[in-house]
Amino acid sequence: MTEDIIQIKNLNVRVGNFALKNINLNIREGEYLVILGPSGNGKTVLVKSIAGLLEIDSGEIWIGGVRKDHLPPEQRDVGFVFQDHVLFPHMSVYDNVAFGLRMRKMNKSDIKEKVGRIGEILKIAHLLNRAITNLSGGERQRVALARSAVCNPSVIIMDEPFASLDRNLADELILEERDLHEQIHQTTIHITHNQEEAMTLADTICIMDNGTLKMVGTPENVFRKPNSVFVANFVCTENIYENAQAEHEEDDSWLTYKGRRMYCNEKQIEGKVNFCVRPENTLLHVINSNAGLKRRSSDLVHKNNFEGKIVGIYDRGMNYRIVVDIGFPVVNLTLRTEFQDMQIGVGDSVCITIAEDSIHII
Repeated sequence: MTEDIIQIKNLNVRVGNFALKNINLNIREGEYLVILGPSGNGKTVLVKSIAGLLEIDSGEIWIGGVRKDHLPPEQRDVGFVFQDHVLFPHMSVYDNVAFGLRMRKMNKSDIKEKVGRIGEILKIAHLLNRAITNLSGGERQRVALARSAVCNPSVIIMDEPFASLDRNLADELILEERDLHEQIHQTTIHITHNQEEAMTLADTICIMDNGTLKMVGTPENVFRKPNSVFVANFVCTENIYENAQAEHEEDDSWLTYKGRRMYCNEKQIEGKVNFCVRPENTLLHVINSNAGLKRRSSDLVHKNNFEGKIVGIYDRGMNYRIVVDIGFPVVNLTLRTEFQDMQIGVGDSVCITIAEDSIHII
Protein backbone atom coordinates (compact mmCIF):
# COMPACT_ATOMS: atom_id res chain seq x y z
CA MET A 1 0.00 0.00 0.00
CA THR A 2 1.29 3.46 -0.92
CA GLU A 3 2.23 5.52 2.12
CA ASP A 4 0.99 9.02 2.87
CA ILE A 5 3.67 11.56 1.99
CA ILE A 6 1.69 14.46 3.46
CA GLN A 7 -0.49 14.43 6.55
CA ILE A 8 -2.40 17.55 7.59
CA LYS A 9 -3.95 17.32 11.05
CA ASN A 10 -6.49 19.77 12.50
CA LEU A 11 -4.97 22.69 10.61
CA ASN A 12 -6.23 26.19 11.42
CA VAL A 13 -4.87 29.29 9.71
CA ARG A 14 -6.18 32.84 9.92
CA VAL A 15 -5.36 35.47 7.28
CA GLY A 16 -7.12 38.75 7.98
CA ASN A 17 -10.84 38.02 8.22
CA PHE A 18 -10.48 34.62 6.53
CA ALA A 19 -9.72 31.33 8.25
CA LEU A 20 -8.98 27.75 7.33
CA LYS A 21 -10.94 25.64 9.76
CA ASN A 22 -9.86 22.25 11.09
CA ILE A 23 -8.37 20.85 7.87
CA ASN A 24 -7.55 17.13 7.89
CA LEU A 25 -6.09 15.72 4.69
CA ASN A 26 -3.76 12.86 3.75
CA ILE A 27 -1.95 12.76 0.39
CA ARG A 28 -0.37 9.54 -0.84
CA GLU A 29 3.13 9.34 -2.27
CA GLY A 30 2.94 9.83 -6.04
CA GLU A 31 -0.65 11.10 -5.90
CA TYR A 32 -1.90 13.97 -8.08
CA LEU A 33 -4.30 15.98 -5.91
CA VAL A 34 -6.31 18.77 -7.50
CA ILE A 35 -7.97 21.37 -5.27
CA LEU A 36 -11.13 22.95 -6.64
CA GLY A 37 -13.34 25.63 -5.14
CA PRO A 38 -14.71 29.13 -5.59
CA SER A 39 -12.30 32.07 -5.45
CA GLY A 40 -11.42 33.29 -1.99
CA ASN A 41 -12.32 30.06 -0.21
CA GLY A 42 -8.92 28.92 1.03
CA LYS A 43 -7.19 26.95 -1.71
CA THR A 44 -4.08 29.14 -1.88
CA VAL A 45 -4.02 29.63 1.90
CA LEU A 46 -3.90 25.85 2.30
CA VAL A 47 -1.03 25.23 -0.12
CA LYS A 48 0.98 28.21 1.15
CA SER A 49 0.61 26.81 4.66
CA ILE A 50 1.98 23.46 3.48
CA ALA A 51 4.90 25.18 1.75
CA GLY A 52 5.69 27.32 4.80
CA LEU A 53 4.77 30.61 3.13
CA LEU A 54 2.12 31.31 5.76
CA GLU A 55 2.31 30.83 9.52
CA ILE A 56 -0.31 28.46 10.92
CA ASP A 57 -2.31 29.06 14.10
CA SER A 58 -2.67 25.44 15.16
CA GLY A 59 -2.48 21.91 13.85
CA GLU A 60 0.26 19.81 12.28
CA ILE A 61 1.81 19.43 8.82
CA TRP A 62 3.82 16.25 8.22
CA ILE A 63 5.89 15.78 5.05
CA GLY A 64 7.73 12.54 4.40
CA GLY A 65 7.03 11.30 7.92
CA VAL A 66 8.56 14.40 9.55
CA ARG A 67 6.58 17.18 11.21
CA LYS A 68 7.52 20.38 9.37
CA ASP A 69 4.97 23.06 10.26
CA HIS A 70 7.61 24.78 12.41
CA LEU A 71 10.28 24.79 9.66
CA PRO A 72 11.02 27.57 7.13
CA PRO A 73 10.10 26.97 3.45
CA GLU A 74 13.61 25.98 2.37
CA GLN A 75 13.59 23.07 4.84
CA ARG A 76 10.23 21.58 3.81
CA ASP A 77 11.32 19.92 0.53
CA VAL A 78 8.42 21.48 -1.38
CA GLY A 79 8.55 22.85 -4.93
CA PHE A 80 6.17 25.69 -5.79
CA VAL A 81 5.02 26.76 -9.27
CA PHE A 82 3.28 30.12 -9.22
CA GLN A 83 0.85 31.43 -11.81
CA ASP A 84 3.27 34.25 -12.72
CA HIS A 85 6.27 31.86 -13.07
CA VAL A 86 8.72 33.83 -10.83
CA LEU A 87 11.78 33.02 -12.95
CA PHE A 88 15.18 34.73 -12.73
CA PRO A 89 15.21 37.13 -15.72
CA HIS A 90 19.01 37.60 -15.68
CA MET A 91 19.64 33.84 -16.07
CA SER A 92 19.37 31.52 -19.06
CA VAL A 93 16.78 28.77 -19.19
CA TYR A 94 19.47 26.23 -18.28
CA ASP A 95 20.57 28.24 -15.26
CA ASN A 96 16.97 28.70 -14.07
CA VAL A 97 16.29 24.97 -14.25
CA ALA A 98 19.65 24.09 -12.68
CA PHE A 99 19.37 26.64 -9.86
CA GLY A 100 17.97 24.29 -7.21
CA LEU A 101 20.40 21.52 -8.10
CA ARG A 102 23.35 23.89 -7.70
CA MET A 103 22.03 25.00 -4.31
CA ARG A 104 22.18 21.33 -3.33
CA LYS A 105 25.87 21.21 -4.38
CA MET A 106 25.27 18.57 -7.08
CA ASN A 107 28.17 17.95 -9.44
CA LYS A 108 28.07 19.48 -12.92
CA SER A 109 27.69 16.25 -14.88
CA ASP A 110 24.67 15.15 -12.84
CA ILE A 111 23.13 18.61 -13.18
CA LYS A 112 23.58 18.48 -16.94
CA GLU A 113 21.98 15.04 -17.12
CA LYS A 114 18.98 15.99 -14.98
CA VAL A 115 18.36 19.32 -16.73
CA GLY A 116 18.64 17.62 -20.12
CA ARG A 117 16.17 14.89 -19.16
CA ILE A 118 13.53 17.25 -17.78
CA GLY A 119 14.09 19.53 -20.77
CA GLU A 120 13.27 16.68 -23.14
CA ILE A 121 10.15 15.69 -21.21
CA LEU A 122 8.81 19.27 -21.15
CA LYS A 123 9.95 20.08 -24.69
CA ILE A 124 12.33 22.88 -23.73
CA ALA A 125 15.63 21.16 -24.54
CA HIS A 126 16.09 23.46 -27.55
CA LEU A 127 15.57 26.51 -25.30
CA LEU A 128 18.17 25.78 -22.63
CA ASN A 129 20.65 28.38 -23.88
CA ARG A 130 18.02 31.03 -24.46
CA ALA A 131 17.42 34.05 -22.21
CA ILE A 132 14.22 34.01 -20.11
CA THR A 133 13.23 37.39 -21.55
CA ASN A 134 13.06 35.84 -25.04
CA LEU A 135 10.45 33.20 -24.11
CA SER A 136 6.70 33.11 -24.67
CA GLY A 137 4.29 32.68 -21.78
CA GLY A 138 3.90 28.98 -22.49
CA GLU A 139 7.65 28.46 -22.68
CA ARG A 140 8.13 30.26 -19.36
CA GLN A 141 5.52 28.02 -17.78
CA ARG A 142 7.39 24.94 -18.99
CA VAL A 143 10.62 26.32 -17.51
CA ALA A 144 8.88 26.94 -14.18
CA LEU A 145 7.57 23.37 -14.16
CA ALA A 146 11.03 22.04 -15.04
CA ARG A 147 12.73 24.05 -12.30
CA SER A 148 10.38 22.62 -9.66
CA ALA A 149 10.37 19.04 -10.93
CA VAL A 150 14.11 18.64 -11.57
CA CYS A 151 14.97 18.70 -7.86
CA ASN A 152 12.54 15.85 -7.16
CA PRO A 153 11.05 17.43 -4.02
CA SER A 154 8.68 15.46 -1.78
CA VAL A 155 5.80 17.43 -3.28
CA ILE A 156 5.27 19.99 -6.03
CA ILE A 157 2.58 22.61 -5.45
CA MET A 158 1.11 24.40 -8.47
CA ASP A 159 -1.18 27.39 -7.93
CA GLU A 160 -3.28 28.02 -11.08
CA PRO A 161 -0.25 27.29 -13.32
CA PHE A 162 -2.16 27.52 -16.61
CA ALA A 163 -4.69 30.24 -15.81
CA SER A 164 -2.87 33.04 -17.66
CA LEU A 165 -2.39 31.04 -20.87
CA ASP A 166 -4.71 30.89 -23.86
CA ARG A 167 -6.96 27.82 -23.87
CA ASN A 168 -5.23 25.87 -26.66
CA LEU A 169 -1.80 26.29 -25.10
CA ALA A 170 -3.16 25.49 -21.65
CA ASP A 171 -4.74 22.28 -22.97
CA GLU A 172 -1.40 21.28 -24.50
CA LEU A 173 0.48 21.91 -21.25
CA ILE A 174 -2.12 20.04 -19.22
CA LEU A 175 -1.48 16.92 -21.30
CA GLU A 176 2.28 17.42 -20.95
CA GLU A 177 1.90 17.78 -17.19
CA ARG A 178 -0.02 14.52 -17.05
CA ASP A 179 2.68 12.84 -19.16
CA LEU A 180 5.37 14.20 -16.84
CA HIS A 181 3.54 12.88 -13.80
CA GLU A 182 3.14 9.43 -15.34
CA GLN A 183 6.89 9.34 -15.98
CA ILE A 184 8.22 10.57 -12.65
CA HIS A 185 5.25 9.92 -10.31
CA GLN A 186 5.88 13.18 -8.47
CA THR A 187 3.47 13.90 -5.62
CA THR A 188 1.61 17.00 -6.79
CA ILE A 189 -0.93 19.43 -5.36
CA HIS A 190 -2.57 21.50 -8.07
CA ILE A 191 -5.01 24.40 -7.67
CA THR A 192 -7.36 25.20 -10.53
CA HIS A 193 -10.81 26.59 -11.29
CA ASN A 194 -11.03 24.54 -14.50
CA GLN A 195 -13.01 21.36 -14.04
CA GLU A 196 -11.83 19.74 -17.28
CA GLU A 197 -8.27 20.39 -16.13
CA ALA A 198 -9.07 18.68 -12.83
CA MET A 199 -10.64 15.65 -14.53
CA THR A 200 -7.64 15.26 -16.85
CA LEU A 201 -4.96 15.51 -14.17
CA ALA A 202 -6.35 14.35 -10.86
CA ASP A 203 -6.06 11.06 -9.06
CA THR A 204 -7.96 12.76 -6.25
CA ILE A 205 -10.06 15.93 -6.18
CA CYS A 206 -10.56 18.07 -3.10
CA ILE A 207 -13.47 20.54 -3.06
CA MET A 208 -13.11 23.54 -0.73
CA ASP A 209 -15.57 26.19 0.41
CA ASN A 210 -15.29 28.89 3.06
CA GLY A 211 -12.09 27.49 4.53
CA THR A 212 -13.33 23.91 4.87
CA LEU A 213 -13.03 20.66 2.94
CA LYS A 214 -16.41 19.78 1.44
CA MET A 215 -15.46 16.56 -0.35
CA VAL A 216 -12.35 14.52 -1.11
CA GLY A 217 -12.58 11.67 -3.61
CA THR A 218 -11.80 10.32 -7.05
CA PRO A 219 -12.88 12.46 -10.02
CA GLU A 220 -15.59 9.89 -10.77
CA ASN A 221 -17.06 10.11 -7.26
CA VAL A 222 -16.83 13.89 -6.99
CA PHE A 223 -18.50 14.52 -10.35
CA ARG A 224 -20.94 11.59 -10.38
CA LYS A 225 -21.69 11.15 -6.69
CA PRO A 226 -21.39 14.55 -4.95
CA ASN A 227 -21.92 14.43 -1.20
CA SER A 228 -23.83 17.73 -0.91
CA VAL A 229 -25.91 20.20 -2.88
CA PHE A 230 -22.95 22.62 -2.76
CA VAL A 231 -20.59 20.11 -4.41
CA ALA A 232 -23.23 19.11 -6.97
CA ASN A 233 -23.73 22.76 -7.90
CA PHE A 234 -20.00 23.44 -8.08
CA VAL A 235 -19.28 20.56 -10.45
CA CYS A 236 -22.11 21.71 -12.77
CA THR A 237 -24.49 18.84 -12.16
CA GLU A 238 -27.34 21.28 -13.02
CA ASN A 239 -30.18 18.79 -12.42
CA ILE A 240 -30.35 19.11 -8.63
CA TYR A 241 -33.66 18.55 -6.85
CA GLU A 242 -34.46 18.97 -3.17
CA ASN A 243 -37.11 17.45 -0.91
CA ALA A 244 -38.11 14.44 -2.99
CA GLN A 245 -39.83 11.53 -1.30
CA ALA A 246 -37.85 8.28 -1.36
CA GLU A 247 -39.68 4.97 -1.07
CA HIS A 248 -38.78 1.30 -1.24
CA GLU A 249 -40.80 -1.85 -1.83
CA GLU A 250 -39.34 -5.30 -2.40
CA ASP A 251 -36.87 -4.93 -5.31
CA ASP A 252 -37.93 -1.43 -6.36
CA SER A 253 -36.76 1.96 -5.10
CA TRP A 254 -38.13 5.23 -6.41
CA LEU A 255 -38.32 8.94 -5.79
CA THR A 256 -41.46 11.05 -6.11
CA TYR A 257 -40.83 14.64 -7.15
CA LYS A 258 -43.38 17.15 -8.45
CA GLY A 259 -45.79 14.30 -9.12
CA ARG A 260 -43.28 12.26 -11.14
CA ARG A 261 -42.06 8.82 -10.04
CA MET A 262 -38.40 8.16 -10.85
CA TYR A 263 -36.95 4.71 -10.24
CA CYS A 264 -33.38 4.51 -8.94
CA ASN A 265 -30.80 1.92 -7.94
CA GLU A 266 -30.14 3.28 -4.45
CA LYS A 267 -31.86 0.78 -2.19
CA GLN A 268 -33.29 0.93 1.31
CA ILE A 269 -33.57 4.74 1.37
CA GLU A 270 -36.84 6.26 2.57
CA GLY A 271 -38.05 9.72 3.53
CA LYS A 272 -37.17 13.21 2.29
CA VAL A 273 -34.00 13.34 0.18
CA ASN A 274 -32.14 15.52 -2.31
CA PHE A 275 -31.02 13.97 -5.58
CA CYS A 276 -29.19 14.90 -8.77
CA VAL A 277 -28.67 13.74 -12.35
CA ARG A 278 -25.84 14.96 -14.56
CA PRO A 279 -27.16 16.41 -17.85
CA GLU A 280 -24.97 14.13 -19.98
CA ASN A 281 -26.67 11.14 -18.31
CA THR A 282 -30.08 12.05 -19.72
CA LEU A 283 -31.20 10.84 -23.15
CA LEU A 284 -33.44 12.80 -25.50
CA HIS A 285 -35.95 11.25 -27.93
CA VAL A 286 -38.07 12.95 -30.56
CA ILE A 287 -41.87 12.93 -30.55
CA ASN A 288 -43.91 14.03 -33.57
CA SER A 289 -47.61 13.80 -34.29
CA ASN A 290 -47.25 11.37 -37.20
CA ALA A 291 -44.56 8.95 -36.10
CA GLY A 292 -45.00 9.06 -32.36
CA LEU A 293 -41.81 8.40 -30.40
CA LYS A 294 -38.66 8.26 -32.53
CA ARG A 295 -36.09 6.16 -30.73
CA ARG A 296 -32.40 6.82 -30.90
CA SER A 297 -29.60 4.28 -30.92
CA SER A 298 -31.30 1.83 -28.55
CA ASP A 299 -34.76 0.86 -27.35
CA LEU A 300 -36.19 2.51 -24.26
CA VAL A 301 -35.11 -0.16 -21.81
CA HIS A 302 -35.27 2.09 -18.74
CA LYS A 303 -38.32 2.76 -16.58
CA ASN A 304 -37.82 6.53 -16.37
CA ASN A 305 -39.23 7.96 -19.61
CA PHE A 306 -40.90 11.36 -19.30
CA GLU A 307 -42.66 13.39 -21.96
CA GLY A 308 -42.23 17.15 -21.86
CA LYS A 309 -41.67 20.29 -23.91
CA ILE A 310 -38.42 21.98 -24.84
CA VAL A 311 -38.19 25.37 -23.14
CA GLY A 312 -34.60 26.27 -24.03
CA ILE A 313 -31.87 25.33 -26.51
CA TYR A 314 -28.33 26.65 -26.13
CA ASP A 315 -25.51 26.04 -28.64
CA ARG A 316 -22.29 25.12 -26.82
CA GLY A 317 -20.20 24.21 -29.86
CA MET A 318 -19.59 20.46 -29.54
CA ASN A 319 -22.98 19.90 -27.94
CA TYR A 320 -26.31 21.53 -27.22
CA ARG A 321 -27.71 22.25 -23.78
CA ILE A 322 -31.42 21.52 -23.97
CA VAL A 323 -33.87 22.30 -21.17
CA VAL A 324 -37.02 20.19 -21.08
CA ASP A 325 -40.02 20.88 -18.82
CA ILE A 326 -41.53 17.62 -17.55
CA GLY A 327 -43.30 19.32 -14.65
CA PHE A 328 -39.90 20.55 -13.54
CA PRO A 329 -36.87 21.47 -15.68
CA VAL A 330 -34.43 18.77 -16.78
CA VAL A 331 -31.19 19.80 -18.51
CA ASN A 332 -29.90 17.51 -21.26
CA LEU A 333 -26.63 17.59 -23.22
CA THR A 334 -26.85 16.25 -26.77
CA LEU A 335 -23.98 15.99 -29.24
CA ARG A 336 -24.17 18.43 -32.12
CA THR A 337 -24.59 15.79 -34.85
CA GLU A 338 -27.40 14.03 -32.96
CA PHE A 339 -29.17 17.33 -32.29
CA GLN A 340 -29.07 18.22 -35.97
CA ASP A 341 -30.49 14.80 -36.91
CA MET A 342 -33.43 15.24 -34.53
CA GLN A 343 -34.53 18.59 -36.04
CA ILE A 344 -36.15 19.87 -32.86
CA GLY A 345 -36.84 23.35 -31.55
CA VAL A 346 -38.24 25.24 -28.58
CA GLY A 347 -41.85 24.23 -27.94
CA ASP A 348 -41.50 20.73 -29.42
CA SER A 349 -42.61 17.68 -27.48
CA VAL A 350 -39.81 15.27 -26.60
CA CYS A 351 -39.13 12.37 -24.28
CA ILE A 352 -36.39 12.39 -21.66
CA THR A 353 -34.97 9.08 -20.45
CA ILE A 354 -33.10 8.94 -17.14
CA ALA A 355 -31.33 5.67 -16.36
CA GLU A 356 -31.91 4.31 -12.89
CA ASP A 357 -28.18 4.14 -12.16
CA SER A 358 -27.64 7.81 -13.09
CA ILE A 359 -29.81 9.09 -10.23
CA HIS A 360 -27.65 9.94 -7.23
CA ILE A 361 -29.19 10.62 -3.83
CA ILE A 362 -27.17 13.32 -2.10
